[in-house]
Amino acid sequence: MSEFEIAATNYRPLRYSHIKINPGADYVLTADPWSYLHSQLLKDLDSKRGKNRANKERAIFFLGLSQNFFRASDAAELPAKATLLYYGMLNLVKVWLSVIGVELEKTIEHHGISLPLGKKHTLEVSGTGTGSISIFAEFAKALRTPVAAKEVFSLEDVICRVPELHSTRKSLVPDEKQQFLSININFLTDAAHKKLLTCMSYDKKLEGLVQYAKILSGARKGYFQDPENKDGKVLLKSKTVRTPANWKNLTRVYNTILDEYDEFNICSILTRSGYQYYLDLKPGKYHHLCYTLMLMYYLGTAARYRPSAVKQILEGDLRQSVTEACAICPRQFQYQLASRITNSLCVIPYARI
Repeated sequence: MSEFEIAATNYRPLRYSHIKINPGADYVLTADPWSYLHSQLLKDLDSKRGKNRANKERAIFFLGLSQNFFRASDAAELPAKATLLYYGMLNLVKVWLSVIGVELEKTIEHHGISLPLGKKHTLEVSGTGTGSISIFAEFAKALRTPVAAKEVFSLEDVICRVPELHSTRKSLVPDEKQQFLSININFLTDAAHKKLLTCMSYDKKLEGLVQYAKILSGARKGYFQDPENKDGKVLLKSKTVRTPANWKNLTRVYNTILDEYDEFNICSILTRSGYQYYLDLKPGKYHHLCYTLMLMYYLGTAARYRPSAVKQILEGDLRQSVTEACAICPRQFQYQLASRITNSLCVIPYARI
C-alpha cells in the first residue's frame, strides 16, 4: 500500500461500516445504550404526525419492554434466562421495525419461527403470508436477506452461523476448517487525494485454517485485484478506482461502496476497540443477526414447551454453545440494533470495565 495512504475527510479516517453512516463519522461511545436509544427516539417525536408519530411512540413503548426483559434476565438462570433474553431481543427488533416504518398493531403478528413437533432440536422459519406480519420475516427483509419460503433448520446449523460462537464450534469439531476469517477493510487514496479504492486484508497465517479457495469466490471473485503479500498480510485491493470530484460527492461514492460490500457476506462483532469484521466462508441464507434471533427463539421457547429437549442440551455437547450464547449474544445484539436504529456505530467506551 506504499503508493496509497488511508483516506480521510475533515481529518477523520474513512471507516468501513456495516450500516449506512456519513463518511468520517465517529463512533458513538455509550455504556448505557438504553438511555442513548431513548433520547434519540424522543428527539424529534414532537415533529411527527399521523403514522410516523404512532410508529415512533410504538418504538418507545417496545424499547421500555425490551429494557425490562433484559433487566429481569440478570436475576434469572438458564433455562428461564433464555426466555427473558429472547423477548428482550424480540422487542428490540420491534423498535427497529417501527422506526423504519413497519406498522405493527394493525394485523395479526407472529414470531415467524416455530418448533415443529416430532423433530429434535429443530426450528422452522415461516414463509411470508397475507393477513399477518411475521416479525422474523420483516427483520430478515430489513437486513436485505428476505425469507423466500418455509424452511427447517437444525439447532446445530443455526449455532454454527452465529459468528460470536465460532470458537465454541472449533472446540466441538477441532479438525473442521474455520468458517469465519478475520479481516480489516481500509479506504485508500493516492498522494494527490484524487483516487479512492478499498483494500481488504487478512493475516497470511490464517489461510491454512480456512477453505482458502472460498476467500475469493462468489461476488468477491471479480471485485478484487490479484492478492498481494506484504509483511505477513494478504492485501486485496478493489479493481475499481473511483475519483470523487473534490470529495463533494464522497457520500454517494462511500455509500455505493458499502452497498457493494454488502454482497460479500461480512459479519461484525463488537469488541473493545470497535467492530471487528469477518468473512463468512460458508454463508447461510440470512444475515448473521437473524441466526442469533433464531437461536435465542429456540432456547427461549424450548424452555417453555420442550423441557426434555432443554435437559438434553444442557447435559450434552451443545451446553457450552448455549451458555456462551446467553452470555454474549444479547449484549452484541443490543449494540448492533442500537446502531441500526440510530444510524450510527454504537460501541462500548474503553473506560467501561
